[in-house]
Parts: sequence; C-alpha cells; structure tokens
Amino acid sequence: MNEQNKNPIDNYRDNDAAGNDRGRANSENQKNAAKAENRAEDGWLPPMPREELPEPTFWPITLALGLTLLLWGIVTSIYISMVGFIIVVLAVRGWVHDIRRDHQKQSVEKYG
Repeated sequence: MNEQNKNPIDNYRDNDAAGNDRGRANSENQKNAAKAENRAEDGWLPPMPREELPEPTFWPITLALGLTLLLWGIVTSIYISMVGFIIVVLAVRGWVHDIRRDHQKQSVEKYG
C-alpha cells in the first residue's frame, strides 16, 4: 500500500510504533519549560494569587424551585403561582444578599 492511500489512523499507528511522535512531544515540553524559566529570569512577576470562590449556598436551588412552582401554577392554579412567586422573590433577595456580603468581606480583607 503506498503512502497516499493510507488512512490517517494507519499513519498514526506507524508513527506511534516507531516512536516518532513521542520524541517530538517531549522536546516541545522541554522547550515550554525552558521558556518559563527564561520568563522568570527576565523579571516577570509571579502569578497573582487566586481569588476565593464564594461560599456554597442553597439559594440557586431555591430559585429553581420557585420558578418551577411559578410556571406549574400557570397550568394548574393561581395559588401555586403565588407561592412560587414568593419563593422566587425570597431566593433572589437571599442570593443577592449573600453575594454582597461575600464581596464586602473580600473588599475588607483586600483593602483593609
């Protein structure tokens, strides 16, 4: 079978068996590591510390429940919609309150 008629999978298998691709990938990794070392020597700053993630909260699932009841009430009863609406309002209010509190806490920690 000549080279033009080989499918790409056969070419990959032939190169892998010969070890051709592995050597190239290894040399690329070595080049990337050398570049990182050079950047540190050239006066680049170290990476910034990661920001903290907000604390886990139950407000998203509460909002989902409220929206479900709100939409289910459209089909069944206005009373279910009213309960869903109340839950949606409370969930949005609670979630926003948590976000603002976390933001204030991070601001105080960051700026003193």
